[in-house]
Amino acid sequence: MNIRTRKSNHRSKVSLFNTLDEKAQPIGYFTPLLKEKKTSIRVNALKNLHHIFTFQERDNDVEMLDEKLLEVLCGLIPTAEKQELELSSSVIGLAALHIGPNQHIFKLIKGLLSTILTDGEEHRNVDTICSATYALSLSCFFCCSDPESYSHTINMIKDLLESSKKKLVLHSALSAFMLLASKLDSSKIVNYQDILTKLTDFSRSSFPDLRLNSAIAIAFIVDETKYQVQDEKDEDDDEEEEEDYYEDEEEEEEYNYNNNNKKQVEEEEEEEESNEGSAGDDDDEDYDDEEEEEEEVEIDDHIIQVIQDIFKVENEKGKKKIVTRNTLRQIVNTLETGSTPVEIITIDGQQFLFKGWRKYIQLQAIRKLVGPGLTNQWLFSENLQDILQVEIHTKERTKSQTKAFKNALPVLSKKRTQDLNRDRRNSSQLYEHNGDQ
Repeated sequence: MNIRTRKSNHRSKVSLFNTLDEKAQPIGYFTPLLKEKKTSIRVNALKNLHHIFTFQERDNDVEMLDEKLLEVLCGLIPTAEKQELELSSSVIGLAALHIGPNQHIFKLIKGLLSTILTDGEEHRNVDTICSATYALSLSCFFCCSDPESYSHTINMIKDLLESSKKKLVLHSALSAFMLLASKLDSSKIVNYQDILTKLTDFSRSSFPDLRLNSAIAIAFIVDETKYQVQDEKDEDDDEEEEEDYYEDEEEEEEYNYNNNNKKQVEEEEEEEESNEGSAGDDDDEDYDDEEEEEEEVEIDDHIIQVIQDIFKVENEKGKKKIVTRNTLRQIVNTLETGSTPVEIITIDGQQFLFKGWRKYIQLQAIRKLVGPGLTNQWLFSENLQDILQVEIHTKERTKSQTKAFKNALPVLSKKRTQDLNRDRRNSSQLYEHNGDQ
């Protein structure tokens, strides 16, 4: 007789991992979870970390941030899938935003991610390269405090921009290059003018985001370098004038020493020659100035024509939303008029003005990173305020003023009630007096 000791004809229940709300846990709690073999557990830990870094103020917790967490996050990028890649790179960027300038942390992240960029598309997946580029650029932008290391990182991304053939990699590398270049001085951006030829090629790409990014990059580089080039020309002209002045003085002394007997005659001849020569020099200088102005106009017209060509492609293909065409139209207008983009942001009731392509690029990158948590980041991220040069008055002073005002309200109300009662008594006494009469 077949005796069954347990039921075996039922369907086995599949164990599903439900998303856990662990946003109240300390940051170090998620380090072992990110080492789990199950992807669902790692993704859940990344989502909780993303929420913590975006919406919560964890100053003390961030200061105690374990380097092992960053090592684990960087270790996920080479082997992770797309969702895990996007989350891990964003969490690295958010952690860098909270940590602020820290060269040791940046060296740690750069050492773990730079090999992915140097390996290239032959040995790495496109999504992996894009995520590594994104995380490295954000950590460099927020944490790097060494100018040489900062310059080396930009050149690394520039090499990727010049060698890559994948559109997604080019788009990611160009975004990273613009973000890092937005923190440089104009005198250093001049060194990257050679990339304009590559950007012009990108403007004819079939990838809409790459075309838009190339237009913004062209506008930014041209706007930053045209004044620097003009200053260098002015300095060279001043140096040439000083050299000519000293040469004239030396020639005049030598002439006076050797020709004392024919001084008057020679001086007259010299004056005539100098007058004729100066007139000829003036004509040459005017001609050179006209040539320089024509070259500058041709360069500006060429850049504007490149942006207008991108705008035409956007209208013809129609693969991008109207927002892209509006942005391109704004770029063309700013280049034609010589103005720069301006944006006014209201933060906690205070208005702040952001002007120029630098601020435009930085704001777009921070919006992409933080998303809906931007309002919170403005208020408690001192690093963000320092980068964008924003000074926000804390609410503590406002709260104390409001509390003092509320405490004064009962006193004012009581005084007002006493005044009203006194007025009523006076008026009633007046009526009684009139009635008696």
